[in-house]
Order: sequence, then C-alpha cells, then structure tokens
Amino acid sequence: MMFMAIMEGNWKDMDKLIEKYRRRIETGDAIKDLFGPIGIIGEPKIFTFFEMDNPDEIIKMVVDYAPEVTINVYLVEDATRLIEIWQERNK
Repeated sequence: MMFMAIMEGNWKDMDKLIEKYRRRIETGDAIKDLFGPIGIIGEPKIFTFFEMDNPDEIIKMVVDYAPEVTINVYLVEDATRLIEIWQERNK
C-alpha cells in the first residue's frame, strides 16, 4: 500500500531529528521513500510518499520520532481507482 506522511517539527529540535533520522538509516529502519522527503521552505515540515505492507513499520516510525515530530500518515491511491470504486458503490 502507498502512503503519504506529513511530518511537522520545531526548528529548535532539528539536531535531535537529524540524529534520529541517521539512526533509523543505520539500523535499516528508515522507510523506503517513493518520492521525497520533500522539505517545505521556511517551515519545519516535510512530506514523503512511501510504500509499506506492514502497518507496524508506520507505528515504529511514529514512535521513533516522538515527541519532537507530529506525523500524519494517509493511505493514498491512484485517483482513477478511487473513481472506479466510487462508481461501483454508487450505482
């Protein structure tokens, strides 16, 4: 399944977040990004798209970055598929 994550932190915590990110890479726990991470200029926010089959990995990511980051994770799908399902369910 494909997800989009929006992560929001605080500039004062940036050194801690960089260290946590590096630690996740070193331990092999970093998510496999499909697109991103993309920084939002002037704000301590990033977003990324990633694929994952095991929801436990999302929980681990959220726990690893807490409490410095708020992470919102959204399941995303190709819009044509959403339209197909909508039409099937609303006949």
